Amino acid sequence: MSEQQDQPFDFQENTQAMYDAVCSAPPFFIRWLVRSKLDKALKDRGCGVVTEAIMYDACKEITPENQIDRTMGVLDKHKTTTTLGAGAKGSNE
Repeated sequence: MSEQQDQPFDFQENTQAMYDAVCSAPPFFIRWLVRSKLDKALKDRGCGVVTEAIMYDACKEITPENQIDRTMGVLDKHKTTTTLGAGAKGSNE
């Protein structure tokens, strides 16, 4: 059975890429722990729909203080360029 089929999440924007990148960034022997904690953090937020803002919040919650900058860097690589309130004009430029 595929791990992604077990996830009750509806990934929006680039959150699937963010999720995959955060879960594969740590050394292989702790990836299961990161994935488990991230899944729990997302579930605890009651989200079926995962937005980039929710992904950032969940990652901040589970990441050790000395790794926050590294984790945020991983997320930033996959962040969309559009923001709420920016308007539709220029969002695809």
